[in-house]
Amino acid sequence: GRDTTTVKIKKNRESKIPAIGQSVFKGTLFPTRDEWLYMRDHYEDYITLLPWEQYYGPEKFLKWYPSYREEIKTLLSEPYDFETKRVVWMFGYGSLISPESPPHGLSEDQRKQIIPYWLKKQAGYRRVWNYRHGPVGINALGLEEVPEGKGGAMDIAGCVYPMDYEKASDLFSFREEGYELLLVDADYFEPMHPDYEL
Repeated sequence: GRDTTTVKIKKNRESKIPAIGQSVFKGTLFPTRDEWLYMRDHYEDYITLLPWEQYYGPEKFLKWYPSYREEIKTLLSEPYDFETKRVVWMFGYGSLISPESPPHGLSEDQRKQIIPYWLKKQAGYRRVWNYRHGPVGINALGLEEVPEGKGGAMDIAGCVYPMDYEKASDLFSFREEGYELLLVDADYFEPMHPDYEL
């Protein structure tokens, strides 16, 4: 349902894009099942609760820690078949990956697979304050393409998550009004922890 003039495609022109090599997370990225159960039972030690949120502590914990290592690894080990599942992997940053307001339309299993990833600088983008939503009047950080051969591209931290193809189209038609959809080759991405490579 998208206007194809607002879709850009970034293909890999290099044979192998070097790894960033920055291990952001030491140890495990997600807690083991036993650690997660302990955290769940002592949620007030792991999440910040404002006075009016005390009653909703367990619910808020599950937003911030929806799963544990073994469950995520099992979900990621399932074979990927677009034709069967009609699922695409999205890369987001900012409010798109906030546990307080995850992308609308994700299933319970999809919410468990929001995984920290890098968009490598070789893709040729940087984050800049370049988006202003006219009617609402907000400024936001967006991506800006860096002309080839000029410096300034950066590794961009964000998260990848699976989303039903049809719901992804709706997300970018309504919630993200004014943004361009950018299709980026998988070679330009790298997990922040090697255990969670797609």
